[in-house]
Amino acid sequence: MKKIGDTLVVDAPIGLDKTSDDPVRRAINSDGQHAATRFEVIDVGFDGALLLTCILEKSGRTHQIRLHAKHFGAPLLGDEMYGGQNVVIHPAAPKRVALHAWHLEAPHPRLEQQLQLKAPVPADLLESLQKLGIDFSQPLR
Repeated sequence: MKKIGDTLVVDAPIGLDKTSDDPVRRAINSDGQHAATRFEVIDVGFDGALLLTCILEKSGRTHQIRLHAKHFGAPLLGDEMYGGQNVVIHPAAPKRVALHAWHLEAPHPRLEQQLQLKAPVPADLLESLQKLGIDFSQPLR
């Protein structure tokens, strides 16, 4: 995945990280529960940085997006738990994981309709995108 429009589905089971004492930390392992995430490249910036959109195709496991992004070689900027040192100390890294749910769609628990929730991208992430040379002027789908 290196150019705008490239897509990839990561279908890899997620479970507890057996190598860690941290009860929250997850890992991709054969004992895990099924999970699949579809990623699409929206823009490409400096140093191979990618602006991705993703859809949880199966489930919604703890840290699913973070783990699946790492699994295919695109760890999230600022992700201390799964990203590795290079994405944490990068000059454009925000002081948190560069992950934002700008648009969520899910079935309403009681009504027979889809809920659609939108939230603007926070200023710290917009600043990181600008430093990475990523154009975020066009609204996403």
